[in-house]
Amino acid sequence: MSLGPQGAYVAGSSMVASLNDVTKLSLALLPRHKHDHSKQGANQRGDSGGLLFQSPKTLAEMTTGQSFNSLMTNVGPWLGLSYSPSGNSLAAGYGFDTVGDAMHGEHFFGVLGVAGYVPSHGLGVVLMSNAEAAVGGLFSAQMVIPLVHSYILGVYLDIPIATLENEFANAIAAIDHRAPVLPCDPHYFENKPWDVPGVVIPDKTKRQLVGTYNSTESVFYGGVAVYIDHEAKDKDLVLQYGEYARRLIATGNDGVYIWALEARGATFVVQFVDKDARAVQLHFFGKSFVRK
Repeated sequence: MSLGPQGAYVAGSSMVASLNDVTKLSLALLPRHKHDHSKQGANQRGDSGGLLFQSPKTLAEMTTGQSFNSLMTNVGPWLGLSYSPSGNSLAAGYGFDTVGDAMHGEHFFGVLGVAGYVPSHGLGVVLMSNAEAAVGGLFSAQMVIPLVHSYILGVYLDIPIATLENEFANAIAAIDHRAPVLPCDPHYFENKPWDVPGVVIPDKTKRQLVGTYNSTESVFYGGVAVYIDHEAKDKDLVLQYGEYARRLIATGNDGVYIWALEARGATFVVQFVDKDARAVQLHFFGKSFVRK
């Protein structure tokens, strides 16, 4: 689980929850069964006095497409979703990145291929995990969970197993055909150290880079702190982003460093631009930050 830059859990693709929590949420998102006269059932229908939603309008807006989702028209099949350009469309809802008749012709809304709902059948499937595929190898390895999720939905929709098996195999083949095979990071898979013998960050450079950097795009991305750890043996230059503080490692390329955070089987590169200027720029995680 990763924390956001301000120490908060980010809703996008990550959630800390129990099976009981997810079950309650799923029941609230699905329409009430015609024989269910309980208060929980009323809430699922969106009636006032429900347990989660004060107004049926809230639930309706969440599960209705608000904007056309052009991304999903391309990658939807990789998640086990169906899309027909003739009259069909995929949209994004509030809190849901896919809304449309995308699950074997049935109306569907869901999130990132791990939580999906077919309201006409009162059906919801959520897959939970405590791990994430490392970056490297076949890209289809990153997509197995979404495809399994769609497969399970198909089983409950009485789609023939042969059809589901065929769709699964075709999706894997399409992903591996279009996406390049990524090399596995040698630091994790070959035990190769990040440090280059004899290559260090000069003390003068460390002092030049110290400071607090703010996002040039949005306050949401928080700030980055760069400081010298005077208690470390080598007086390491440390970058702190949110809850994570790790040393920076010289690469031999001027202004380019490795942030020594071991996560996702990936190496995180940090680049400083105009380090001799007062407004030093830092490029990190695909975002830009500038020193105050």
